Amino acid sequence: MANKHCILRFLILVVTATAISACSSAGQASPTEGAPSTVTPVAPEATSPPTETSAPPPTDTPEPTDEPTSGPTDTPEPTPTETPEPTSTPRPRPRSTGPLDFVQPEWVYMWERQPDGNVKVVVKVEISGGAPPFTIKHDGTAVGTTWERLYLLDFLHLGCTGIAHTITVESADGQSVTHDYWLNVDRMDWCN
Repeated sequence: MANKHCILRFLILVVTATAISACSSAGQASPTEGAPSTVTPVAPEATSPPTETSAPPPTDTPEPTDEPTSGPTDTPEPTPTETPEPTSTPRPRPRSTGPLDFVQPEWVYMWERQPDGNVKVVVKVEISGGAPPFTIKHDGTAVGTTWERLYLLDFLHLGCTGIAHTITVESADGQSVTHDYWLNVDRMDWCN
């Protein structure tokens, strides 16, 4: 094992000596063509202690000159350019998929009792025909816009009385349809 370490150290020494030799001769004339260059490795035991070499003589530092420094330069002002007004790309008119209609709610889809005693009721509005987006109105008040054909309409209801309201659906192609609906008490689970 000690022999392997010795060989490894020897190889490292050879590589280091080659690198140092290449670096030190980089600024010198290259050997003549055709002349083989060889590096003779030296065993670690045969190396002599480093000898003291004299440092190279100091070089003279040039004296600073008084050159005029450049002053602030004038930066040209940017020239205003006209920004063209954005032009709106005309959108194609929505394609109708037929006469607009929706299925009147017949059941409460979901409900949730509120802390104030009201019940949040959700009914389904299933839209057919027309073209999205659709605007949904409940009792004349716009309550939402959707690109989908199924809209979940929620509102607050108090007590166990029948639910009677009006739903209007307006389509992007200009169609509009309105239906009244009635949900009897037997369709309200919170009353049973």
